[in-house]
Amino acid sequence: MPNFETETTLVNFSLGYLKTIVADFTDDDLTVLTESTGKTPQWILGHLRTVAELGHKMLGAQPACDDSWFAGYGPGSQPGDANAPTFTLSQIVDDIQDGYTRLLKLTKEAPQETLDQNHGFTPLEPAIMSKQDLMSHLLTTHISYHLAQLSACRQAKGLAPVF
Repeated sequence: MPNFETETTLVNFSLGYLKTIVADFTDDDLTVLTESTGKTPQWILGHLRTVAELGHKMLGAQPACDDSWFAGYGPGSQPGDANAPTFTLSQIVDDIQDGYTRLLKLTKEAPQETLDQNHGFTPLEPAIMSKQDLMSHLLTTHISYHLAQLSACRQAKGLAPVF
C-alpha cells in the first residue's frame, strides 16, 4: 500500500502557503474578479474546499458540505453564481485546511482495491485514470494550480509577492 509521503509533504506546504497568500486579503476582496485568471478569490477558495469534498465522496466518505457547494464551486462552475454559498475568509481557510487534512487521511487509509478503481471523472482521462492518481493530483498539482491563481489575485490587489 502506498504511504503518500510526498503528497503529505506537498499538501502540508500548500496549506501553509495558502494562509500566507491570503493573509493580507479581506472579506471584501473575495468577490473581486481578477482579469488574468477570470476568477474571484471566492470562487477559487470555494472550489478548493469543494474539490476536497469531492475526493471524500470518491473514497466513500460523507462530504462536509451540501450540494449547493458542488453546484456553485465544483468542476464546470463559474464565478458569480448567485446560488453559490458565501463565507468569510477565515471560515473558508479553516474549511480548506480541514478538508485537505481529511482527504489525505482518507487516501492513506483507503484499501488498495479502492485506490485502483477508475475515478470516473472523464476530463482527466486518459492521463489520470485511478482514484489513487486522482487523489495524488488533488493533494499536489490541483491545489498548486489554484494557489497560483490566488497569487495572481494578490498581485492584482497590489500586494508584494510572498516569495
